[in-house]
Amino acid sequence: MSKLLKDKGIVVRTFKYGETSVILDILTEVHGLGSFILQGVRKSKSRTSPSSIQLAASVDLDFYMKENTDLHQLKELKVNTIRTSIYSDIRKIALCMFLSELTRRMLNKYENHQLEFSLLQSVLDDLEANDDNWSIHIWYLIRLLEISGFSLLKHRVHPEYYYDIPSDTITSNRPLHHSYLSGYDMITLTQLNQADVRQVSQFKPKRDERNRLVEKLLDFLKVHISGFQHIQSFDVLKSVFE
Repeated sequence: MSKLLKDKGIVVRTFKYGETSVILDILTEVHGLGSFILQGVRKSKSRTSPSSIQLAASVDLDFYMKENTDLHQLKELKVNTIRTSIYSDIRKIALCMFLSELTRRMLNKYENHQLEFSLLQSVLDDLEANDDNWSIHIWYLIRLLEISGFSLLKHRVHPEYYYDIPSDTITSNRPLHHSYLSGYDMITLTQLNQADVRQVSQFKPKRDERNRLVEKLLDFLKVHISGFQHIQSFDVLKSVFE
């Protein structure tokens, strides 16, 4: 038996299903990350706006929650926050792709993720409002790690020391592998983490430094989350900023 529920959500993946339907992965405020099918949306007379099924769209949804299924049926889907710049700037589009894929990879389905929902909402709002906040994805990644219980930045590292990611230890010797953060990297990440979302745009590391920090943080996830997969949109993000 199913029951009709209402919630707010953020679209983190969308793909076509059949001739006229789409399947959406949506991070909801109350019911966590879930998969939903919206039927008939690609018909010419559909009442659903195409903007409501865009990646990173903030939406109100009415859906039927059914036990023992991973796919829930949407009755209605409406955009509740109008955003334009994140869909007109290729750099922001690439960032939205990365933020969405990272969210899907890190969160478990159908668990309570209200903190993560609020965090992603604030990041998207800031990305919409600012045209130079190219470190926002690093800030989001650090905050997601914190919420998920990882204490990467618990270490206070001397600038000349190193954080060895696989062993989760501090060492005075540069590791023989590439999976480590320098003391300077750790200081940068700590400063970024201490900033409010509205202050992140003040951090302006160069492109190569941004990419390196993200790569190392993703290395951390691969080591500490079993089965964590490669974030494909990171390759897109790097190419867009070349």
